[in-house]
Order: sequence, then C-alpha cells, then structure tokens
Amino acid sequence: MSINFAGLRFKIELNWKIALFYVLLMPVLLRFGFWQIERAEEKKQLEQEYHERMLASPISLDKALLLTDRAYVQVFLTGEFDNERLVLLDNKIYQGQVGYEVISPFELSEPVFMQSPGKADTVIDYVWINRGWISLGGSREQLPPVPPVLSRQRIVAGIDIPPGEAFVLAEEPYRGVWPEVVQAADLERMSARYREDTGVDSAPFILRLVGGSPGLLQMIWHPINMSPAKHLGYALQWFSMALALTILYVYVTFKRIKDDDPK
Repeated sequence: MSINFAGLRFKIELNWKIALFYVLLMPVLLRFGFWQIERAEEKKQLEQEYHERMLASPISLDKALLLTDRAYVQVFLTGEFDNERLVLLDNKIYQGQVGYEVISPFELSEPVFMQSPGKADTVIDYVWINRGWISLGGSREQLPPVPPVLSRQRIVAGIDIPPGEAFVLAEEPYRGVWPEVVQAADLERMSARYREDTGVDSAPFILRLVGGSPGLLQMIWHPINMSPAKHLGYALQWFSMALALTILYVYVTFKRIKDDDPK
C-alpha cells in the first residue's frame, strides 16, 4: 500500500508488534502528561489558598474548631509550652543537614470546648505546636537540647493539614521516655502518649508557629512539596516522550518510494 504526500510517495510497512506497542504506550504517556497538568493546577490553587489565609487575621481556637475546612487557618493562643514532653520528628533535612522538627504541647490558659455530634463536649486543654527544625547535633545517641520557652506566651500558629498518611516501614513503639522520637507525626498516638502522663486532651490537629511567634526555631515547612512549575516540567517530559514515540513509529512504518524504485 502506498500514499502520496507533498509530492512524495510512501509505502506503509506495518509491523503489528510495533503498532501494538505504540497503541498501548501512547495513552499511558498522554495520561501521565495530563495528570501532571492537573496536579499543577491543584498546587496553584493550594498556593493561592495558603497565601490568602496567611494574610487573614488569626481567629480564636474555639472558632477554628467549628470550621469544616481548617487548612492553614491562623489561630491565636495564650498559654505555656510544655518544655519536657516533646516529640521529635526524625529525618528532616535543612540545607543538607539532618535534624528533627520539634513538636511541643502548648498548654492553654483556659480550656476550650469542642462540640461533637451525638457526644458530650470534649475539653481541649492543650494543642500540639510544631516549632520548626533543629539540627541533629553530634550523633543520634544523644538528642540535641531544645531551647525552652518559659512563662506564659501569646502565639500565632497555622493549622497544619497533612497531605496524606506518611509512609513508614514499621510503626515503632514509643520509648516511654520524653522526648519521644518518631518517624511520622501521628496525632492520635502522640495525644494518647501525652494523656498517659497528664490525662488531658488535645485539639484534633497540629499547628505550626508563624514568623515572629515566641519559641519559633528554623522554619523549613512549605505548603506544597512540589511547585506548579515542576509539575508542568514533568508534563512536558511526558508529552515529549509521546512525540518521540510518534516520530519513531512514523519513521519505521512509512518508507519513502524513490522515483527509480519499481512500482
């Protein structure tokens, strides 16, 4: 079979194996490309939402507990940090150095009541506050000293909504000694551990200190783990592979017929 195109003649040499490979792989490459574009748009909207809420005035904790969508909402709190019962989130990297994120209980000056449908109100006596990053220090055998925050403080923190359940190889039991070192910030386990010592309950989320608040260490957190531009870059790579595959398929399938070739 031959075809004419732009004054040239081509013959089709169809190889069913190559054609099957092209038909199966092309939708996969295109799907990944469009998926990266969708992710880029999601991250763009997430960034916009984060910046809008960071510019908004902080609200009280009792108002935040009534919200359905609490992501990145800023809350003002008054109370004292518990400098003894800390949780250290392991394997956090900053400028090439390994360290921990310090998560500290913040005991509220006045308890807050959280309403639960069909249940008695829960009394919230403290919240978990992520104070930021601290260097590992000399070795893992000795935990780094965490600078204490003394006396009553007024802080502003943003509600942290994790993107999903963190992957860990195995759930390690707590040592039973403060500070506890963990691989993932499991709010339920952390609160249960703290309840063993104090008998009080926490808010159903972790907060992160914002700039200027007492007790803030090194901020390393970002609202998104990959920028929209990087997602678009990955989309371009997938579409480039699809284009290269198409060019290769056309090259091996369509052969030019020269004028001196027999018809």
